[in-house]
Amino acid sequence: MTSNIGPEIKSLKNGVYNWEIKKWNRNRSADQNEYYHGVVVKILSEHTGFETDEMHDILRGMFLNQTKLLSWNAKKKKINVT
Repeated sequence: MTSNIGPEIKSLKNGVYNWEIKKWNRNRSADQNEYYHGVVVKILSEHTGFETDEMHDILRGMFLNQTKLLSWNAKKKKINVT
């Protein structure tokens, strides 16, 4: 799909804008979610000694980690968001 957003951008008034563009991603099905928690997380937690909720948090941090740029009072800071 292509779209020409040039005219939309040119029509904006002067100011500061935040833009977020990201690829659409389908959510996991109930079966996928059940497999993830019941098999993947469970096996890894048994192997490592972490509780299942701790293991889930570790995996989430490893694979869903995003960096965002915050700016306030002319200062900019990168933070990790899960």
